[in-house]
Amino acid sequence: MGLGRRQVLGAFASAGLGSAFAPRDAAASGGDIQCDVCIVGGGAAGTYAALALRDRGLRVVVVERSDRLGGHCETYRDPTSGAAIDIGVIVFPDNPLVRAHFGRFGVPLSNASFAGPASQFVDFRTGQGVAAFQPTPLELGTALATYLQVLEIRYPFLEQNGFQLPEPGPILDELLLPFGQWVSQLGLEALLPTFFLYEQGFGSLLDATTLYVLKNMSRAVVGAVLQGSFLMAPGGAGALYDAASVELGADVLYQSEICHVERGNGVCLRVRSAGAERTIRAARLLFTAPPVLPSFAGFDLDGRERALFASFQRHHYWTAVAQIAGMPPGVSLVNVAPDTPFNLAPLPGIYSIGPNAAPGLFDVKYGSEHFLPDLQVKRRIAADIARVASDQVSGLELTGFAIFKNHSPYSVVVAPERIRDGFYSSLQALQGYRQTYYAGAAFQTHSSAAVWAHVEELLPALLA
Repeated sequence: MGLGRRQVLGAFASAGLGSAFAPRDAAASGGDIQCDVCIVGGGAAGTYAALALRDRGLRVVVVERSDRLGGHCETYRDPTSGAAIDIGVIVFPDNPLVRAHFGRFGVPLSNASFAGPASQFVDFRTGQGVAAFQPTPLELGTALATYLQVLEIRYPFLEQNGFQLPEPGPILDELLLPFGQWVSQLGLEALLPTFFLYEQGFGSLLDATTLYVLKNMSRAVVGAVLQGSFLMAPGGAGALYDAASVELGADVLYQSEICHVERGNGVCLRVRSAGAERTIRAARLLFTAPPVLPSFAGFDLDGRERALFASFQRHHYWTAVAQIAGMPPGVSLVNVAPDTPFNLAPLPGIYSIGPNAAPGLFDVKYGSEHFLPDLQVKRRIAADIARVASDQVSGLELTGFAIFKNHSPYSVVVAPERIRDGFYSSLQALQGYRQTYYAGAAFQTHSSAAVWAHVEELLPALLA
């Protein structure tokens, strides 16, 4: 059994490290840091956990490799028009947790509108327009309603935090099917064009393991689609993390690299921050970065941990705000293919290009199932745009990127056979092992609201 938080801090004091400590003061002075919980990663999970733990009287420090909080949630502010453009997380389901978290900082929310521009369907490999498969609104609405019923009746456990899966058997077998096969068996093909656009960054939709698609397209998400009840921050969702950064102050170490981690009676980290190495001693560690092996550089992983984290496979996702000459206003280009099932575009490739709140700027989304250098992605996007020569749109030229964001690794998944062998039960058993806890999209799904709910469930263990 591991030592409790008070015992560990007492041990630090006995070692001459002292027990009275304010993380902000130590961070500001460049000294070593002693805290209750060290949080690795300042995205949705890490930021929420830091605030929640401080609210309950614990001392925290967040180790963040970038120069900002928010992870996939970031807002670009156009200097010419002043428009706020979200380049990662855009919408949130309307629930009390979301409203309370934004309300804490007075960040206003409004109902999201998806009454967007007219879509033109283009095969970006050739630039030609395509008469793509598109269900009618009635067909899509009927399919979504049936989908909700299936989730509620057959897979209610997917609404629980984490991956609480059934024992091997027919239900689990269904969830481990490729999503294209699962959809065909239920006659829900009308879902595919909509799910393709919602499931950006998850790789090939038809080949994706059904579990991950259903976990992400949850009852809350589909209910919000049907009811039009998504929320967005008119001033940009990044304002939430800007405000959190101010509140957390020097409890966040930005642009920091973990050099070495030892976990035994407590946790000791050596961190390079602001050009100097510092020591952080904590009772517990909360890891919220993507749990792939490169994220654990310097960690004292044992064989059990290494085997689990080595099982994760990565998908890659980029977003950009681009200047595109010749792009007509009020038009969105959606990538499709004439030679694929349901005309779903192959990857790597553009998902879509569409206007935003800034005149002359356009949102670009790009995905790949394997790693690509950023420069290569930029060149591919430029070539794809220049190739467009449909009946309605042609003569386009990408003249620059206002911002270009690499969200990789984005979704991290494991092979169906590993899931069948009990991977997620083994992963869940790591919670608390060697004074380390885990949160984030890989342990829940790519939804900020769902990640925050998962952190809430972890709080009692972190407070014990």
